[in-house]
Amino acid sequence: MSERRLLDPDLAEAHATLSNVKFTLDEFAEAEVEARRAVELNPSLADAYYALGHLKWITGHIAESAKLYETAYKLDPLKEENVGMLFEIYLEQGRDGDALKMWRSTEHLFPQSSLVGMTVYYLIKHEYSKATEFLEKFKLAAGNDSIFALGLEGLVAAYKGENGKALEMIKRIEQSSGQDTGAVNSVGMIYHALGDLDKFFECMNRAMDIHALMLGNLVNSPIYEDARRDPRMRKLLERLDLKIELPSIG
Repeated sequence: MSERRLLDPDLAEAHATLSNVKFTLDEFAEAEVEARRAVELNPSLADAYYALGHLKWITGHIAESAKLYETAYKLDPLKEENVGMLFEIYLEQGRDGDALKMWRSTEHLFPQSSLVGMTVYYLIKHEYSKATEFLEKFKLAAGNDSIFALGLEGLVAAYKGENGKALEMIKRIEQSSGQDTGAVNSVGMIYHALGDLDKFFECMNRAMDIHALMLGNLVNSPIYEDARRDPRMRKLLERLDLKIELPSIG
């Protein structure tokens, strides 16, 4: 029985859900078809615009993705994913004022997401004392031993030149990750900040193999500018059946 016969063909939510499933399987063309069908069936469904925004984001069309995420947020301002992605997009566009406004207006709703966002914000601004301040707040909220907290702590340490501490975080992640698919991305993120692009691309190829590649971040985030200058980035992305526009880097 086909996937389409397993869902109500006129239910927008079903198509939005199927779009997300296709996305996680790296079946991007099919994911876009399902997301567009969801919008067609229900132009007020936030999840459909979020799905389309995600597809535009991973292909480097950041201005288009911002508009779609803004629509998703207007339709459902209480969904954490909508807030988090809009904050991310504003940072990547250099719209610092909009990013900070978004954080301040939603921090009471989603404190952990806001703390992560502000940690990264101050890192890319090279304001390391502020980044550390928000990191410590996040660790209190999320727990020191969560994979994400360890990854963020390692990232901050690497930016600050505390290489030994960064490597210690990698070791702790690898020892405690179990089946956590986010671990390979966290480790890769730290290696990138340490300047070890060999280890970084090893991690990213492994993430690709398990359908866990942080594609949108790789394509757009200021954190990964060095990787985008490396020819191995294009080789990595060529493994996907997807046309990606990498931003120009001066």
